[in-house]
Amino acid sequence: SLVLGLVVTLLMAPLFTARSQIEISRQQKNVTNVQGLEGAEAGRDLEFYATQYALLKAVSLAQRVEKTMNLAAKDEFFEAHGASPSDQGIDARRRQAVKLLLDNVAIEPIRTSRLVDIKYTSRSPELSANISNAWVREFIGASMDREFSSTADARKFLEERLAGLRKKVEESERDVTNFAT
Repeated sequence: SLVLGLVVTLLMAPLFTARSQIEISRQQKNVTNVQGLEGAEAGRDLEFYATQYALLKAVSLAQRVEKTMNLAAKDEFFEAHGASPSDQGIDARRRQAVKLLLDNVAIEPIRTSRLVDIKYTSRSPELSANISNAWVREFIGASMDREFSSTADARKFLEERLAGLRKKVEESERDVTNFAT
């Protein structure tokens, strides 16, 4: 048993795990105090962090990493996972690359902190490090995209509200003018 275990261990390809760390903090940006703009549950940290962890494991984030690094076009990526690339076109290769990414990434929140470890494992230490770092960069980019989108929505809401208030002010001024005459 010991000899068999040693032989199997020596024949296995070595795996390398790279780790990146990110701090996730809940920043309360109160752009305005308009009622209805913020949800009633805005103060709940547990839901916020659970959402962030789920976003770190999301398919959309893996797709961003694949697209940014163009992994579907790189045979070295598939070789580093012991997989053969699909022959059914670039879309099939992309789906396969995203699946490999999700299968080999580990998201580990550090207890009693805002830090999260992102670990990526493959047969290539360079690839593992590059993907782990790209995962963090793309998560930050996706978060910024979501924040920009919500800011744009808030701006649109405020512009509509301001236009409505301007109209009311103009009507009130007309009413005052009519009353004065």
